[in-house]
Amino acid sequence: MTVPFLGFAEDCLVRGVVQTDGRRLSDLLAAWPQIVVAGPVVVEALEDGRRFELPELTLAHDDLCLVELGGPRGDARQRLRVAAQRLVARVGPYRLTATLHTPPSAAPIAGLARRPLIVPMTDAVIEFESGGAHVRHELATVGVNRDRIDSLEAAYSVSHVGLGLGPEAA
Repeated sequence: MTVPFLGFAEDCLVRGVVQTDGRRLSDLLAAWPQIVVAGPVVVEALEDGRRFELPELTLAHDDLCLVELGGPRGDARQRLRVAAQRLVARVGPYRLTATLHTPPSAAPIAGLARRPLIVPMTDAVIEFESGGAHVRHELATVGVNRDRIDSLEAAYSVSHVGLGLGPEAA
């Protein structure tokens, strides 16, 4: 299966496609130290907005600050009750506002160190400067490279979602 790829690196955006073999992109990123983005790969420099194309590009985890997590979702039967915490983070040159989902008893921010390297978050808003212009991306799900997080704070209080505990149960 081929899924669209949008990666946010320190100095550029990378767009292309990735072969997932039917697995979730987050699972591939967790399992492999590198990922091959197939082309045409469009690289857009943040400094001046300049774009160029490559036939393919191999990226290591360290190359990515954030990545859009598209493609197949996980097995619905394995989903658990979670607490949702809205967070604001600085990840490289990006300002991220997104929702982190954790077990209800976990400390969301403190528990990040025990999470996989690429931490999924939902309802993401990514803001940054590119070519002198302010850019805003809204993504359903984003993977955050926890080693690239420069600052992190709670945006507002915890709510319970999933398995009938959230506002949708009312």
